[in-house]
Amino acid sequence: MRKSTFALLLLALLFTACAGVPQKAKMNAQAPELSAKTLSGDAVHLSNYAGKIVVLRFWMIGCASCTEAMPLLDQLQTQYPDTLAIVAINSINENRDCRV
Repeated sequence: MRKSTFALLLLALLFTACAGVPQKAKMNAQAPELSAKTLSGDAVHLSNYAGKIVVLRFWMIGCASCTEAMPLLDQLQTQYPDTLAIVAINSINENRDCRV
């Protein structure tokens, strides 16, 4: 009984120690530099979109809400090309699976 209580207490301590303190988002702060590769292998940098509102959309094949949102995001991008940049990121699926 004593060993299981100790083990449970140790696990609880481990899980609470790993929890980070949530930080509030800073308004008007510059985002950190991010970079990724397109399906064709070209590098894309977040700094390429300086001065625009950037929406980072993380998605994956098999996520119904992810794929349902794509037409709306395309429409918004078409409607506001000078002020909005929508970057869809799929880091889970293989490149060959993401091509349309």
